[in-house]
Amino acid sequence: MFALREELGRAQQMAAVGQMAASVAHQVGTPLNLISGYVQMLQEDAAADPRTRRRLDIVQQQIGKVASVVRSMLDHARRPDTRWPVALGTLLAHVADVSRPKLDASKIALRVNVASELPTVEADSQELELALLNLVNNGLDAMPEGGTLTIAACPNGAGVRIEITDTGGGIPPELLPRVFDPWVTTKPAGHGTGLGLTITRDVIARHGGTISAASAPGRTTFTIDLPGPPGGNDEEANGENPDR
Repeated sequence: MFALREELGRAQQMAAVGQMAASVAHQVGTPLNLISGYVQMLQEDAAADPRTRRRLDIVQQQIGKVASVVRSMLDHARRPDTRWPVALGTLLAHVADVSRPKLDASKIALRVNVASELPTVEADSQELELALLNLVNNGLDAMPEGGTLTIAACPNGAGVRIEITDTGGGIPPELLPRVFDPWVTTKPAGHGTGLGLTITRDVIARHGGTISAASAPGRTTFTIDLPGPPGGNDEEANGENPDR
């Protein structure tokens, strides 16, 4: 009964977050458009003053970035639930390929250890890819001097277990219990929003899965458990998301 109550509470929290995101986006978007309009008028007035014009251009660029975030919040709040059978081996290979250039440039070795046969999962592949890339980027940020990042996956009962491990400095013990909470971050001010792991947790929860973190100096592992399809077929039988 307690587990069911906790699960319902989590679902209600997620719904509330979606509603709050839409509300905040609307409330921020309206004054933002007004500010942008006034900045545009100031740009026209400052046409003969290059220095002021340049400063106003920078302000307008930053307004554009905030507007993009607002649009993303609205899109996320309104996003329909579109799931297909996804071949996780293919998706993880894609995540590795996308991540490799940035990891190489940061002197981070990438190891991929994915079982040859994995159950398919019913998933929104774009959302799941975002969640996995958030974890890869989190590991990259944890290793500014280089290191090793490992992406591993294996069957776990009827489902799949994914582990992403980095060899960074580790998450401080006092932060570990709250690492998935909004605004919690180990990064310096101005580097990250503290929302990446929260978004990842919510994406995994929407897919009926769980995510946990274990950390010690020199090693941090994020473990994702996703349920397999009712039939329990492997990905060779079911294929992959037709969108990919």
